[in-house]
Amino acid sequence: MKTKKKPNEIEVAEQIHNEVDKPFQLPEGLKKTDNVNFTLHNLDLVSLPPINCMLATPEALQKRCFEYLAICMRNNMKPSLAGLALTLNIQRTTLISYITGASQIPKDNEAVLRRFNGFLNALLEDYIQNGKMNPVSAIFIAKNNFGYKDAQEYIVNNGTQEASPESLIEEANLLLEDKE
Repeated sequence: MKTKKKPNEIEVAEQIHNEVDKPFQLPEGLKKTDNVNFTLHNLDLVSLPPINCMLATPEALQKRCFEYLAICMRNNMKPSLAGLALTLNIQRTTLISYITGASQIPKDNEAVLRRFNGFLNALLEDYIQNGKMNPVSAIFIAKNNFGYKDAQEYIVNNGTQEASPESLIEEANLLLEDKE
């Protein structure tokens, strides 16, 4: 008696890829509102079989990322880091820790995830520069997902390259003497 061979992740990904064109179906009688569209889109994502980012081959991981983009295009949705994480069966914070190197993952898989993170970052900037996103939402996403910061840098220069503690004390004493 022959035992059935268990498909590897690439074979499973190919099967999923063939099914990407079959979106989750809308229950009969339900109107297609924005909220229904968002929910159906995320049902498409969560319906994909789980993939293990630690054990998957870089090719299988890349294929899953492209499948995510195909689903976004089919559903006319903007790709997001949270959506990519959902597709990869991990939390958004876990995905960020893989990308930043805070959590260990095979280097080739980290490179795939970094590349897609860069893609999503560039896409966000394109949306912002072309007025395709609410600026407040875009700023929130950029800060929370891509490390952007609102920072002001103040440089105090008293005319010297670098002041020693003694020269600063001397300067402070001169200022105090002037006030007396």
